[in-house]
Amino acid sequence: MSRNVSLLSLATVVLTIWIALAVAGLFIADFGENEPEPVDFDETVSVGLTADEELRLDDDVGDLEVDLPQAQVFYSQYPYVVGYWGIEQFVNNHDREGHDQQFGHSMATYVTVYDDQSIELSEDSYPIVDGTLRWRSAEDVVYVVESDARTQTGGTAIPFEQESNAESFVDSFGGEIISWEDVLDYPFDVDDAETVRERTSDQLAAADELVTENSEMLERPVSVVAGEDAESVTESEDFPGEWDTIDEVETAETVEAGLERADSETTVLITEGTYEEHVTVRDSVTLAGAGDAHLNGSGDGTVLEVRADDAAVTGLQIDGVGNETPGADATEGHDHGGHDHDHGEADEDAEWDEDIEEDYAEGDAGILVDSATGVLIQDTAVETPASGILMRDSPDAVVQNVTIDGNPNYIESHMGVVALRSPGVIEESTFKQGLDGVYTHHSNEVVVRNNTMVENRMGIHLMYTSDALLANNDISNSITEGIYVMTGPQRVGVVGNKIQNTPTGIDLGGSEYYVAENKILDNDLGMQLDSVSTVVEHNVIADNYFGIDTRSMLPTNRVTENDFIGNNYHVAGSTGPERIWTHEERGNYWEGAVGTTDGETLDKAYSPTDAVDAELHRVGGTPTLTQAPAMDALAGVEGAVSGMRDGEITDRAPLCNPVHADWLDENGWSDRQPFCPDDTE
Repeated sequence: MSRNVSLLSLATVVLTIWIALAVAGLFIADFGENEPEPVDFDETVSVGLTADEELRLDDDVGDLEVDLPQAQVFYSQYPYVVGYWGIEQFVNNHDREGHDQQFGHSMATYVTVYDDQSIELSEDSYPIVDGTLRWRSAEDVVYVVESDARTQTGGTAIPFEQESNAESFVDSFGGEIISWEDVLDYPFDVDDAETVRERTSDQLAAADELVTENSEMLERPVSVVAGEDAESVTESEDFPGEWDTIDEVETAETVEAGLERADSETTVLITEGTYEEHVTVRDSVTLAGAGDAHLNGSGDGTVLEVRADDAAVTGLQIDGVGNETPGADATEGHDHGGHDHDHGEADEDAEWDEDIEEDYAEGDAGILVDSATGVLIQDTAVETPASGILMRDSPDAVVQNVTIDGNPNYIESHMGVVALRSPGVIEESTFKQGLDGVYTHHSNEVVVRNNTMVENRMGIHLMYTSDALLANNDISNSITEGIYVMTGPQRVGVVGNKIQNTPTGIDLGGSEYYVAENKILDNDLGMQLDSVSTVVEHNVIADNYFGIDTRSMLPTNRVTENDFIGNNYHVAGSTGPERIWTHEERGNYWEGAVGTTDGETLDKAYSPTDAVDAELHRVGGTPTLTQAPAMDALAGVEGAVSGMRDGEITDRAPLCNPVHADWLDENGWSDRQPFCPDDTE
């Protein structure tokens, strides 16, 4: 009883503080009598492009500079100026649920106008101009929509101060002219939750297609049998067994000699045994082990190099890899453990990027794939003190059912798989120890799925990699992060993964992610959510010390229909404006949230960052506390005052029942689900 009394007293104190803040908050965002002047776009908190995309905007357009439409907005309840790459990005965020609650109303909105410039369109249909665009009030401008012009996210609106200039643009590039009021209601084709769900399905289908295509290389007929027993194997009654052959099969005593004799589009079959060789594949052949076939590099350098398109490696065991790695300079010289997702100014960023490429794409490896397209590496095991598989400039690769045993001392080791400018599919493989299980760099559209990562520094580590899909991976006991996506990429899918027993389960910086159906369990921090315009849904976030910590400066994420159970704190203390984690009258399931219900949602809002609400799942007597008059008054004040809860997260419609009730029951969480009576009965 004393515990309940103390909590009721705390509620009364908190209520008093909120009322005081409500009165003071009416004057916080007063801009005075004058409308604020536009600022340099670099001084805004911007939405719509990554730093990497900004650096590449002027590629291949001669002396002209790509200038995408920009908007900047001064909000009454938001302390920073918000910049938007593309008018459609502003409209998309303007229409989000809870926008006015979090930002307040627009005090001034400016857009860049194209009147004074000679406009062309690049090969990608981006507007390019010779000069600098001017800022004008958005209400005093007309806009051309449905033209040939676009941004990275699709169709856009091109602003003009003079309608005659807009008409000239329409004559050249098509479209129609509309007003600012019509722009605010215009149905731009922007990503919503349904779109990102479909994108995940499309990515999985494309990955299946690539795997099927590359697997055809396993059907190549044998042209050479290599090894000390090659002659006896070819003369055996059991040969060729499951293999097709060409008319006359040659033999060779060494693997390298066998590769030199093989015809293109055929298979070199390696007989059982250990071969102390350094091997290079220079033609479109399949190198296949028959039985227990070992390649051993005697501890010196890279063992197997693939330097030909459409080559395949299958059925090998590789060890004796050299121990040359980038070492501590690469791992400690760059801060990967401090949530530093973006790095400095453009020149500094480019220099840092170059350093990372030089560091992380070098050193010894079990297999090096260099400037080779469409490679398949399958059913192969690598034991290595350095890298397992190192891929440089080798797109459309498939790494399937491989095992990489790395160095237990991650500071002295390297990656399981490095993919530098090498998008493809990495699947059904196991990565033990070493630096990162899978590391990608400038490998847009890579798919990493159905893998197991154990005791790596990081399970999966993405840099400068947009449009990737990380699906159904099982990651445990990482030294720093389970999944770490940094340097501000876009449209990364993180779906169906299980991450447990790490300092940070998932760490995301960037925008437009889809984070769904993950099981995030027993971590110090379940998820570091620094991305924006991200959909986070249908995840189980359980038994972490902190469930989610979000520090992004823009409250544009949709976080709904997740299960928060057994965390010491469901959400860490956050910074920035209030975030509304509710969409279309559905929020999340929070252990500890209590109220009357219609069987679907609770009628009392829940704030996991609130001093009282954060304790509800850890103390007794919460039903009595939540029905107290002081708490009802507090909820009313919080709902009435726009933007007053700086740094807070509010769920306006907590779910009564867990989204993954069956999974929770099967895995021992059923006893922690509170009873939510249905008052309609």
